[in-house]
Amino acid sequence: MARTRLLGRSATAAALVSTGLLALSGTAASADRGDRALASSVTIEGTPRVGELLTLVTTFGEGHSPWALEAFWQSDGPVVGGGSSYRLTPDDLGHQISVTVIITPTPSDPPVGMGGASVGPVQPGLMTPATPEIAGTAALGQTLTVTVGAWKPAGTAVTYQWMRHGVAIDAATSPTYHVAPADVGADLGVRVTGTSRGYETTEVSSAATALVAPGDLLPPTPAIRGRVRVGSTLRAAGRWRPAGVTLRFRWLRNGAPVPRATRAAYHLVRADQGKRISVRVTGRKTGYTTATATSKATAKVKAKPQKRR
Repeated sequence: MARTRLLGRSATAAALVSTGLLALSGTAASADRGDRALASSVTIEGTPRVGELLTLVTTFGEGHSPWALEAFWQSDGPVVGGGSSYRLTPDDLGHQISVTVIITPTPSDPPVGMGGASVGPVQPGLMTPATPEIAGTAALGQTLTVTVGAWKPAGTAVTYQWMRHGVAIDAATSPTYHVAPADVGADLGVRVTGTSRGYETTEVSSAATALVAPGDLLPPTPAIRGRVRVGSTLRAAGRWRPAGVTLRFRWLRNGAPVPRATRAAYHLVRADQGKRISVRVTGRKTGYTTATATSKATAKVKAKPQKRR
């Protein structure tokens, strides 16, 4: 006998299958065509899960393959595909999938329903996620960026959640993250969640970064402004970076701390006469290493001018 032909889906036959008007003899059927008997069975191989491929398996009596075979895949009734295999789609979720086979024993015979099989209900598909990777330096003030790679199925929607030592960071849900003072001493990571219709929601996390080290303050060398004369006021000046540094001052007389002189300004007194004055400034900011800078010493403090009589 000639090799069995797998025919394309016939619109007329598909309509008959969908409406149940085509009589079948069950999962095992025999059709008597003269002296020929086609003992047959129909089974489905594959997992009934969205995205998976189901394959039709037919068996016949030895030496009795039909001249032609036509298959119709149905999802809870309506015909959704034809041929030897069918890939499950999100529309099939929760449905029973069946296949109906029609054979033509010989070129001169009319088609006859061979049988069918079914599987289901169809379960949600399983995604194939890509492990996210973090680019950038985990240092205070730097920006980190996550790349997610290609998820399957194509078109999967992803969302982001940045993590500080395994705990979600409030409002950190974009592909980029600016390293903040609160991150110092902790590692950072990102959790990516993928969603797609018909598939189970999937989460995957990046590898953690190294611990975020404290930032470095950039202190200026303090400048002293004002007349170096008893009775005058000196002021410390200088711009620290970044902004928002808290400053503490300590005025020095010949290198030794002046009691209670801890403001940005210092009023010169008689004890300063003939001495050199300098100021030591300490800067502090959350997430940064404390820094200290000391000014150059002034010239010797001059005496207060005598009033003319």
